Amino acid sequence: MVSRMFRIETEVDRERRDLLRARLLETNTAASPVLRALRGTPAEREVPLHVWALDSSSGLAGGLVGHTWAAWLQVTYLWVDDRHRGTGLGSHLLGEAERIAREERACGSARLETWDFQAPDFYKKQGYEVVCVIPDYPPGITEYTLTKKTEVNGRPVHLDRSAQAVAPPPKARPGTRARRVPRRRERLLDRLGDRVRLRGLHEDDRRAAEAAARHTGAQRAGADRRVDD
Repeated sequence: MVSRMFRIETEVDRERRDLLRARLLETNTAASPVLRALRGTPAEREVPLHVWALDSSSGLAGGLVGHTWAAWLQVTYLWVDDRHRGTGLGSHLLGEAERIAREERACGSARLETWDFQAPDFYKKQGYEVVCVIPDYPPGITEYTLTKKTEVNGRPVHLDRSAQAVAPPPKARPGTRARRVPRRRERLLDRLGDRVRLRGLHEDDRRAAEAAARHTGAQRAGADRRVDD
């Protein structure tokens, strides 16, 4: 029935492709109030986001290619040279992309795709959660889609190499002056130990964490705490 009404062609046509995309955008905008609200705002455009790591001879040691759109960071490529794997470079590249997206482009979430032989476990350690699994894409390989909230209540998520949850900010009790850290947070700080870089926390969290450390005798004088996933 369709073949009698229309002429069907299959050649690659960039001009028609662009026209089709524009028509689809118009249709989607008309159907969705969310997309209509994006029109004419900075969030409407896909803005490239690249992070590069260069070695001492200016060679490419690793890099991340992605873009931001509608308050989301999309990670397209993340690669680290074999010579530098296990040094934390991949975590640093991903963390820097998340920071730029969060602080400079008001993004609160991130997403990416990876194959089963690549790095799904690495991304889980960075706080990403699997939201979609496609077996045999391509045949014999499983593809994962993962997402992450890069902010909780307007504050950045801090992770160590093994933790997948963010410690909640301390809440002051009514009628008290001093900030008290919940026992759950004290236990978390105890477990993290030297992996937590106190100076990297939000200022309020840092003061509360230091108070908890003094209270429990867990503070180690002069330690320079680093996260080196």
